[in-house]
Amino acid sequence: MEDSPFEKLYQALSRRIELKWLAGHPPKGPAILPKGPSIGLFNPIHPHPIQILDKPILDYLERDEGAGLLEQNPLLVVVADGLQAPSWLRRGAEGQGIALWSSPLPSHQIIDEMRHVLTYQQAETLTIPGVFMEVMGIGVLLTGQSGVGKSELALELINRGQRLIADDATELIRVFPDTLEGRCPPLLKDFLEVRGLGVLNIRAMFGDNAVKPRKYLSLIVHLLPVETSGEPDRLKGSRHHRTLLGVRIPVVNLPVAPGRNLAVLVEGAVRDHLLRMKGYDAAEDFILRQERHLQGRSP
Repeated sequence: MEDSPFEKLYQALSRRIELKWLAGHPPKGPAILPKGPSIGLFNPIHPHPIQILDKPILDYLERDEGAGLLEQNPLLVVVADGLQAPSWLRRGAEGQGIALWSSPLPSHQIIDEMRHVLTYQQAETLTIPGVFMEVMGIGVLLTGQSGVGKSELALELINRGQRLIADDATELIRVFPDTLEGRCPPLLKDFLEVRGLGVLNIRAMFGDNAVKPRKYLSLIVHLLPVETSGEPDRLKGSRHHRTLLGVRIPVVNLPVAPGRNLAVLVEGAVRDHLLRMKGYDAAEDFILRQERHLQGRSP
C-alpha cells in the first residue's frame, strides 16, 4: 500500500530534524497536505494546518489544556526544542487523528526544513528525454532525436571534466516560479548508455566527481542532423526558447556533421550563455563595432 502524504513527509524529514512520531494518525488519502504558507507557530487568529509548538506557546496553551489549539483541528503538530508533549496534547492527537511529532531542533529550523521538503514534494514535475549534465557549473540538457549522438557527446564532455546528472530521462521539478531543477530517476542513477559500448557506470569509471545528483536547468542544447538544420544565422546563431512547466529556457540548436567537435561547441555555447546572463551579446558588440567603423569612429 502506498504511503500517506504524512508518512512520506515523515520519512523525508526524520533524519534531517530528528523526528519522533508520538501519537495520532491522520486518515490516508490524496492531497491531504496543504500547499502554500501552511506551516508556522501556533496562531489563535490565523491557524496553520501544520503547527509548531515551542516552550512559550506550550506554556500559553497549558492554561486551558490546549483547547485553543485542538479546536483548530490542525493536520499536524510538531513539538520543538526536545520538549515533552503534555498528556492533553497526546490525548487530543489520538482522539482527533492529529499527527503529533517531536524534534530536538528549534522551531525556526523545523519550519525552514519542512517548507523546503514540502516544496519538493508538492512541486510540478515533468520527465523529459535527453541527457542532463553540469557543464562549466550550469545545468545543460542535451536533446535531439534518437541516434543523433547525445550519449557519445555526454561521454566526451565527461572526459573533459564535466559531470553527468541523468541519461535518457531527466526529471524536472519546478522548485521556484522561474526555476527548474533536474535530477535523475533512481533506477538510472550513474548510468550512461552509449551505442556500441552498452551501459556504462560513470561513477565506477570516472569517480564520484564525474556525477552529480541534481542541478538547476539553465540551457538546452538541441542536436540536429545537418541536413535538417537549415541555414543558421551566421551572426547570431540558431537560438530560441522552450517553455517547460511554465518556465522559459534558452535553446541553442547545434547541427551535427562529421568532423564537428560537438563537445567544444557545447562548452562554447555555455561560455556564451554565461556572458549573455551578464548582459554581454557578442553579435550586438560586433554590429556596434562595424557601425562605428563606417561612421569613421574608433572601434
